[in-house]
Amino acid sequence: MTGLVLLLLTVLVVLVATYLPGFLAVRALAGSRLLAVSFAPAIGAAVAGIGAMVAPMVGLRWSLLSFAAAGAVAVLAAWALARCGVRLPSTVLDGPLSAPRSLPGRSAWPAALIAALAVTVVPIAARAGRADAVLERYDTLFHLTALTHIRQTGNASSLDLNAVANTSLTPSSYPAAFHALAALVPGIDIPIVLNGAVLALALVPWILGSALLARAVFPRVAWAPPLVAVVATLIPASPVNLWIHLSPIPNLAGFAALSGSLAGAVALWGALAAPTEVAASPSAAHDVAAAPLGAGAVAALGTVGLAGAGLALLHPNVAVTALILLAVLTTATGLPRWRRRPWLVAVPVLALLPVALLTYTPWVRG
Repeated sequence: MTGLVLLLLTVLVVLVATYLPGFLAVRALAGSRLLAVSFAPAIGAAVAGIGAMVAPMVGLRWSLLSFAAAGAVAVLAAWALARCGVRLPSTVLDGPLSAPRSLPGRSAWPAALIAALAVTVVPIAARAGRADAVLERYDTLFHLTALTHIRQTGNASSLDLNAVANTSLTPSSYPAAFHALAALVPGIDIPIVLNGAVLALALVPWILGSALLARAVFPRVAWAPPLVAVVATLIPASPVNLWIHLSPIPNLAGFAALSGSLAGAVALWGALAAPTEVAASPSAAHDVAAAPLGAGAVAALGTVGLAGAGLALLHPNVAVTALILLAVLTTATGLPRWRRRPWLVAVPVLALLPVALLTYTPWVRG
């Protein structure tokens, strides 16, 4: 029972650390609650990943205190930008996740979600048998060693963490945002910390993010978010399955956070690229088309960029996937408006530029 309590405590600490700084930062930029929830995991990973790289440079050990300082910097920066008028626009994610009155069978959805969670988690728990069970995969040993290394040295930097993979402990790079978040849990055995962090970051961002993506894509379909949440729980795609079969944990944590980041990006893109109501005169239409991007676009670009950094620090594969999806989205939906708003062309180009560099530039690929 003690192991179960510690596992649940780990889940709670990791989720609070993952969601809180990103949620507060987006809210400080006047983003809605749902928009804040959608971006929170990726931004939390960015805060942890960047903060963990900066901490050793300024002589700090990685801990809850240094993470709180990094989170405070992010929130204060967002607040300062908002004071200067740089705020996020209203989006389709304003308002509730789904309208309760128009939701068919609304009393059955919570039970369906709980049943789906049982289908996903109970077999894993029954097979593991205890909270500190170690999954017998090679990658699991790396992650256990990495968390032990962070706890002993106080260094969770992505620039150094791969030192645990060589006998000389020579620092080398490895995307360490997941480990930086998991290492925030103090005083609990490392196997329990690893299991709890994986459960937290593979399930919650994946389920919530999938529901939010359904809300962003089908805003008028009340049953879309709860249905997608149940399906995402029953068919978890990469998150839980990858943990069990291969244990590439940074990949699964990153892809679990991807759905929410896409939901936020889709919502912001819709707000910025949607047709604007203009006067009937051609001159008025020309004035609108020639207007600058505005503070809302600047805030959106910064938010999406920070979330993208978080995905990259969870695993670069996830960031590349996000960029390709965003390029397709912004091309398909922006193409009819390119003549009136030429600046829209820049969005897919900027999204594909890092992908092209990684793919076709040998010195970037390394």
